[in-house]
Amino acid sequence: MSLYREAGGRGAAPLIGVLLAGALIGGLLGFLLGSSGDEEASLADALEEVQAEVRPALSELELVTIEYAESVKGGQVVAETEYRASVDHVERALSALEGAASDLEVLAPEELAMAERSLNQLAELVEAHAPAAQVNAAAAEADAAVRAAARIEGSPPQA
Repeated sequence: MSLYREAGGRGAAPLIGVLLAGALIGGLLGFLLGSSGDEEASLADALEEVQAEVRPALSELELVTIEYAESVKGGQVVAETEYRASVDHVERALSALEGAASDLEVLAPEELAMAERSLNQLAELVEAHAPAAQVNAAAAEADAAVRAAARIEGSPPQA
């Protein structure tokens, strides 16, 4: 029986294992810490993109109040061109909202539903030749609902 042992009898394998585990943990921590800032920036960027998609709806709603007041008097269309423009503005506002609907469904589903209801109600009032004051109030409500859905600060323009 030999009493001779080599110095450092365990060899280099455990040391290499510890170093690899440390490198792996360090890399994972670095990735997680490094990507968290990118994620926040990309969320802000995504919100800005959604808002940019929705902003045309707000412009269209403002134009509805201008065109409609000139086109309908006493429940009768008195200016066909302006009336047709009012209908088109409502349709474009709905289209702009629909373009961002999948993102808004994630961001604010209840507010999106309210904005859709408000825009559809506005479309019904315009089609029914409702009084301008009623259409203006519905346009302001739709504007506020769209702003809430897209987290756009500010208030609708006064008609």
